[in-house]
Amino acid sequence: MTDMYWSNHRRPLRMYTNRSFTSFEIDGEVDPECLLQPSPEGFEQFGILYNRDNKYNAVILTAAKQLLSQIRDPGTISQLERMVFALSPQRQTNGFIRNRTLPSRSVRWQPLFELSMDVLNGFGLTLNSGKLWAPGYVLDTWRVWQDFLKISMRLCFGSDRVQSQVSRVLGTKERFLGGNIIQTNQSNVRPDLIINNVQSNTPYFLLDAKYKGNIKDGHVAISEQDLYESLAFSEGTGCKNILLAYPALSSAQSELGQTEIFERQKIGDVTVIGVQIEIKGISLTGGLSRFSRKCATDLQAILVKWGA
Repeated sequence: MTDMYWSNHRRPLRMYTNRSFTSFEIDGEVDPECLLQPSPEGFEQFGILYNRDNKYNAVILTAAKQLLSQIRDPGTISQLERMVFALSPQRQTNGFIRNRTLPSRSVRWQPLFELSMDVLNGFGLTLNSGKLWAPGYVLDTWRVWQDFLKISMRLCFGSDRVQSQVSRVLGTKERFLGGNIIQTNQSNVRPDLIINNVQSNTPYFLLDAKYKGNIKDGHVAISEQDLYESLAFSEGTGCKNILLAYPALSSAQSELGQTEIFERQKIGDVTVIGVQIEIKGISLTGGLSRFSRKCATDLQAILVKWGA
């Protein structure tokens, strides 16, 4: 956001606005009565001004202030504070803009304005209830969530017990031509994480990272697609416990790494469990270690109580 602002700041985002203002410098229409008895600040005037005080800059300013409360990096904080200082002051806005397309003379500011609107609509650095939009302008979120779980599981269970994206044979696929088999290939599956038992190399449970859940009646649910994929993982690995891990919606009461079950589906001898994991506070000192320990403890407790 800061880079987008400073690359365009030499050509400010200005708009024509109807304003009432007070000044001894005549720059608008003046009420004749004010000429005889001006106020201490000057003559009361009204007119059309072409300046930076407008609803679009107000949205950008509000978004920058909102991000300041979520940033920890000193350099980024400094850049955002400079941006806030340069844009201030602006009139308050309720964030509702009927026309989100800027005039053609200000088209270079369109990407920053749209990004700011997304920030105000919940597209920030935290997960809020009812808003699962991720900051894709910062990172590839689903892949980071998958890698994050991999690191956490290896910290607690050990690197020798955790396998990531290992290909397992599900079956075979055959191509035919003229009624004859001309090619035979293996059908493979790649679970995100396989956590093996301590004494044997057999799978203890599978952990599949899911960034966005299937929302039903305001609650996260396991989608049919995820269920079918889990059954394929079970068939390919021989594991009967599959856990689908979602980041939890932000909650002030939850502990970092706290893992709670929200749904279980049993198909034959296979158990598919959906869990939500609290990630709020992960950026604090020692956050990764605390997250890993709590998450691993809760996962094992869930498997003992609800697993196959």
